[in-house]
Amino acid sequence: MSSYRHRGRGRPQNTTSHVQTPRRPITQQQQLQLLSSPSRSDGPPKAGEASLLNIATQNEYRTFIQGKIDAFVKRFPESTDPTRSRTDQEVELGQNILILFRKLREGVIASKRLDVFAVELYETSACWSILLRDGAQSTSILSQLPELLLNYHALTTTQPSQPSASPRPSSDRWAWKSEMVVIYFLHLLRNKWPSQTEFLAALSTRPQRRTGSEPSRSIFPTHTSEDDTFVGEIRAYLTSLATSIRRANYFALATLLDPKGNEFLGSLILARFTSSQDDEHIVKLRADTLLLSVNYLRELARDEIAWKCMHSAYREVSMREDARSWLSQRLFFTDGEDGKMAVDTWMEKRVEKGDLTKKEAIQAPGTSGSWLMRRAAVVTPAR
Repeated sequence: MSSYRHRGRGRPQNTTSHVQTPRRPITQQQQLQLLSSPSRSDGPPKAGEASLLNIATQNEYRTFIQGKIDAFVKRFPESTDPTRSRTDQEVELGQNILILFRKLREGVIASKRLDVFAVELYETSACWSILLRDGAQSTSILSQLPELLLNYHALTTTQPSQPSASPRPSSDRWAWKSEMVVIYFLHLLRNKWPSQTEFLAALSTRPQRRTGSEPSRSIFPTHTSEDDTFVGEIRAYLTSLATSIRRANYFALATLLDPKGNEFLGSLILARFTSSQDDEHIVKLRADTLLLSVNYLRELARDEIAWKCMHSAYREVSMREDARSWLSQRLFFTDGEDGKMAVDTWMEKRVEKGDLTKKEAIQAPGTSGSWLMRRAAVVTPAR
């Protein structure tokens, strides 16, 4: 009977208590990954809570970002090559790094931090936004960089001399940011093309020597006569570059945008003015960014100045060896076989765009093909 008495009443309940599997503790890396930007946080942080408003957390977060950068570079060693197409995953990981930088910059701004850490953060952020080809981020960061450098310069020159954690000695403050100033001006030329209004306004700021307790408010602050000379070299180079662009002087641009042909530009990219106390990866990062900024401007000048001048001036260009060498120089390509190959590839793309027609060589000794310029037909209105 008892066997039928419990029918339909369900299975007997298990009286043993359910033991939950303990959760794994969140690692420091995960905590940093989950940190929200100050603009999206709910009020000030609670006591003991990690926040990007805290200087110690900012330092940890910067180390965390550097780990992401190192992993990215190891996985995509040629990520900064502007001629190379990128995979969707590479673009996504690069954008994630820029997002982390943006969150940290928000924390630095909100905490009103102004020291060598803040300057390095903005410099590195600007460099990586350029290397990862994010024009919007580059413009946003570089537009804030001059004021940050000026404020930092004013702060450090009005304070008494103290031991600093800066990667360069205090007497070398100007030199360590010179590459970034040139990068800033090159970005203005390229981003505002063909307008040079903003570029010329910034360049017209005269160099100022700090006197007494009054800090310099110039984008070209100087300390010594040697600084004055170096600032003069920068201004002379940038002025020549802007003038050559306005005049469409592609002969001059071919030299000004060639690190091997222009002594001043080559010395900057080779980091001749850096201190022995510089961090090696920062030196390389600035040099790579400067070189890429020059390459970007060279590509723009090639399309908008050199090619347009040649397209309107010539009806036909030979494919002979000497002619290709001449084209390589006039279109800002490198010398030698690499330059000639680059010219061939570039001209083939112009054929695809309809700017050229390729005229093959006839089968005869000593002859070569040529490129024929194609121009839009001019329609004369009927009278």
